[in-house]
Amino acid sequence: MFTDKSLSFLTALLAVFLVAAPAFGQSTVGSVSGTVSDTSGAVVPGATVTLSNLGTGAENTVQTNASGRYVFVNVQAGNYTIVAEQTGFKTSVLPAFNVGVNTAVTNNIALQVGAITETIEVAAQAAQLQQSTSELGTVIGVQQVENLPLNGRNFTQLLTLTPGATPVSTAQSNGIGSHDLANVGVTGASFSNPSIHGQWNRMNIHLLDGLNNTNYIGNMYVIPPIIDAIEEFKVHSHNDKAEFGGVLGGTINVITKTGTNAFHGSGWEFTRNEELNARDPFADEFNTTPAIFRQNQFGASIGGPIVKNKTFFHFAWESWRFENPRSNRYYVPVDAELNGDFSNWKTGYDIFDPFTTRADAGTGGLIRDQYPNNKIPSSQLNASMQTYLRGYYDTPNLTGDAAFNVLNDDPATNNADNYQLRIDHNFSDFDRAWFRYSEVDGAQNTPSTLKINEIGEFPFFNYGGGWFHSFSPTIIMDHSYGYAKEPYRQGTVPDDDIGDGPALAAGFGTIPGVRPIPSIAIGSGGFAGGAVGYLRRMEGPLEFFYEQFHYTGNLSVIKGNHTFKMGFNYLKHNLTPFPMGSISFNFTEVPTQGILPGQIGTTGDALASALIGIPSQVSGGLPNAVMFGYQTAGAYFQDEWRVRPNLTINWGLRMDHLFWPQVRSPDGAFKTNYDLDTGQFLIGLDPLPGACNDVGIAPCFPGGGLGSGDIPFSNYIAQAEHNSIGPVPVWDNLQPRFGLAYSFNDTTVLRAGYGIVYDQLTGVNQSWQGIGGWPDNTGFFEPTNANISSAGDIQMIDTLRNKLGSPLPGAQPWGDTCWCVDRNVKNPMSHQWNVEMQKQLGSNLVASVGYVGSISKRLQVTGLANTAAPSAAPDPGSRKPWTHIPTVFYGTDRGRGNYHGMEVKLERRFADGLSVLASYTWSRAVDNGASGFFTAENGVGGESYVQDYYNLDNNVGVSGYNVPHMLSISSVYELPAGKGYSVFNQGPAAWILGNWSINSLVQIRSGQPVNMVVGGDVANIGNTVGWWSYMRPNVVGDVNSGGTSQRWFNPDAFAVPSFGSYGNAGRGLVYSDGVTNVDLSLFKRIGWGEGRWVELRAEMFNIFNMNNLGAPDSYVGSPTMGRVFSTIVPMRQVQLGFKVIF
Repeated sequence: MFTDKSLSFLTALLAVFLVAAPAFGQSTVGSVSGTVSDTSGAVVPGATVTLSNLGTGAENTVQTNASGRYVFVNVQAGNYTIVAEQTGFKTSVLPAFNVGVNTAVTNNIALQVGAITETIEVAAQAAQLQQSTSELGTVIGVQQVENLPLNGRNFTQLLTLTPGATPVSTAQSNGIGSHDLANVGVTGASFSNPSIHGQWNRMNIHLLDGLNNTNYIGNMYVIPPIIDAIEEFKVHSHNDKAEFGGVLGGTINVITKTGTNAFHGSGWEFTRNEELNARDPFADEFNTTPAIFRQNQFGASIGGPIVKNKTFFHFAWESWRFENPRSNRYYVPVDAELNGDFSNWKTGYDIFDPFTTRADAGTGGLIRDQYPNNKIPSSQLNASMQTYLRGYYDTPNLTGDAAFNVLNDDPATNNADNYQLRIDHNFSDFDRAWFRYSEVDGAQNTPSTLKINEIGEFPFFNYGGGWFHSFSPTIIMDHSYGYAKEPYRQGTVPDDDIGDGPALAAGFGTIPGVRPIPSIAIGSGGFAGGAVGYLRRMEGPLEFFYEQFHYTGNLSVIKGNHTFKMGFNYLKHNLTPFPMGSISFNFTEVPTQGILPGQIGTTGDALASALIGIPSQVSGGLPNAVMFGYQTAGAYFQDEWRVRPNLTINWGLRMDHLFWPQVRSPDGAFKTNYDLDTGQFLIGLDPLPGACNDVGIAPCFPGGGLGSGDIPFSNYIAQAEHNSIGPVPVWDNLQPRFGLAYSFNDTTVLRAGYGIVYDQLTGVNQSWQGIGGWPDNTGFFEPTNANISSAGDIQMIDTLRNKLGSPLPGAQPWGDTCWCVDRNVKNPMSHQWNVEMQKQLGSNLVASVGYVGSISKRLQVTGLANTAAPSAAPDPGSRKPWTHIPTVFYGTDRGRGNYHGMEVKLERRFADGLSVLASYTWSRAVDNGASGFFTAENGVGGESYVQDYYNLDNNVGVSGYNVPHMLSISSVYELPAGKGYSVFNQGPAAWILGNWSINSLVQIRSGQPVNMVVGGDVANIGNTVGWWSYMRPNVVGDVNSGGTSQRWFNPDAFAVPSFGSYGNAGRGLVYSDGVTNVDLSLFKRIGWGEGRWVELRAEMFNIFNMNNLGAPDSYVGSPTMGRVFSTIVPMRQVQLGFKVIF
């Protein structure tokens, strides 16, 4: 919703830029500029400079100004040449050079005196220095993208080729899957979500052709780009140009291929299976069998002209098929057992009749009778549960094995189809436009039983386009618009041919809006009796989708030695759930166990309790469809000022605004939140609901409503300002940028920059989508049948399943904990700076060394809030700041962090069959516990990074993503033999020995901090969330005596603190194992005509089979503390493939 103030802001921006559409985008185009002079160095004004695209034939012509300067802006990525002409001088032709994504290319031209009809071919250009900007960035070109070994053909593995990009292990968004915290891809693909220049790894933004392609839960891509459709991509940050913003980390800008005047294409298939892999050492240690799998990736691409020099297309398709054949054996109840006969049941436990529970006159206690011969009489069997269990239990299909009677060999699958089409059209020399459509449609399925499956479906798409218009050679405008949508469907559901039938036949599905299939757990862990009586708890399917609209508009004006650029962008993001209500039952052995000493824990059975219809716990909730949306808008102005031919200064100013979030619902649902500054429970609804006594249905206040005395602490219940529980609008995101590039000579450049950056995108959805909704929340959770003293105390499932029939809220909002966020939280900001020296070494080699730093503030940090101070005194609940509010997970903007790093890069552009990119980073990142949202990204140790929410200074230490040393080296090398070379270029020798290439990816890096964790509530602060561990231990010895998988560190060096006190262990005392890894690909090309090849490939990942250990067990008191049970990099894997290229 917009306020008058925010509407005025938006209207002013629209008036300036004459555009209005939803948007958020970044530039994909580059620029080419330089100075034309004569051989004495005097500038040549009025020279004609023509820039030609070698692929499409498009040309653009400008005149040099009085300073001899020429500028081309909005230059599409590709290969170009330049022709410079002036009367009295020979025509100068520059050889082909590349313009990368968002890259500023500087080409100074020296004209020789002579006739204009004479042409001078300038010698091959040296490696291009960055002489016009101070931004930090690396372009990864098509040679690297298509030739370097990529496990699962996932481009993110190349992100860490950029200096300052370090792969980190995190608890969220760390792999491949089909849910909103995972990433679309083939199972087992290598994947990287790096921290860039010391910022959170979820503070990056992914762009596809400059349009937003970011999932705003995990902050990874929506659509995985097809490798053979990528022209190049760039990872950049610390930008001195004000047009870039939105995140504190890096912008990952992928550019797709366009068609050219010649037809080009390819077809491919890649395959992997377990027989090509080395054995995991931990498989030997635990005597497990390697998983069998079959993986195939195949596709094709083609591009070319629709109308030469005018209209072009490029289409790509890729599919993957992954199958994991399995052989799971388990036992299910047979007919006799489902009819109540437990005389031969696997557990051997006796079962007791709860309906006979009575007082024992002799002892004063309770007793109950055992079922005769452990057989339940048919009169007690619950017909509904029998129908349900018979419908969803597997039918035995295995004989001759006393332990198992079912063999489930249904394979787990992950299949998807990925498509992309791009059209480019040149209307004239003044107008060109493009459009791209991308879609990935896939599904994962893991059979839990023969009848029940865990599913994930992801039909995602992303489309958009842009328009470039030149009013004149010095005034250029561009617009781009995009839309992305991510519909999810996930859950544990029955086969389609079974569906809801058994549940409906059992009498479930009678409550409108509630799933017909209840979630039923029999025994621990959602399984019936553990390994015996296997029945997967069914939940879902959960359906929801994220969608985003984004627009950007820019205007460039070239005036003298200045290139002014201004623009506006806007993003709108929505989360729309399609929830259904649900009801859950948990059956345990308690109702059918004996109750005398010695019988508890050794008698009773969960399946028997289910068959007589007596659950131990019941919970449920009606639908609560709250749609959450937020919007950001920004405007900027920047100036690239060529002060002298060897000095460029960039300066600019950016302003971003976050509007009030929008919460809407078709049935009037809303959001609520705690305010721990005031102790209030805030309700985002206007007007507030009435009393339940009057309204009779939620939303309503229980009893007589507020002020009636029926609700405890009702004076702390209030309406939220603007009906929003947060975050509040932010108006202070003013971001100055400054940078300079100074060329000492033709081979040496000094670059430096400073800027303030604000993050408007990271984690907004995750932070705010889960806030509760009392008094509209009609859910309940309660134990049942815990203290049966007579048949009159027994609560049957037939009654309990109708508990949702009266949709009224709970009695008060103070009982439940929540994932809450301070409604006044502001978005993160960072001061960022860098200084770098670039040096050209020979014609194709550039080296650079630089210092990068940042100080970040307003980072979200989450801890257990509303807790008491540590003390051995009893009743911590009475010592809390607000005694009526439970302990809650609470996020604030009190996080702080800093980063300092030395970054070195050596880059050899592809020439003479060889390219090399090597980068090294030596860095240190420190924060006060703010290493990620909800502390999930706080390294491999997890949540106890924030030990004391009220004293964050006590949490200062190395960040969870701190990786001190990171070295990456990539190379593409075509061996100089075969067709096109002077040796082995014909006959059998060419076929056997010619046209081989070898390509490699090398990564050597430090480990990541491991955090020690103490469970429970040792400090006695009132931690009512049993599974959340906030404590760190005391250090009582040398932590470093270890270094093996059996003892990575010394577990005896840590001890549980005394009751009522915090631990003294700092952060970062232990690091996980570092990584040394080499991936290698070997190609053999066989020509079959001019420009046509068949390419045979073998790709080997971790070719030297290095044993890189994973994180050790860090829970204090665990019998396996200090041990490692996995590798962080899989042992050697091999992928075979072929490509047909034309």
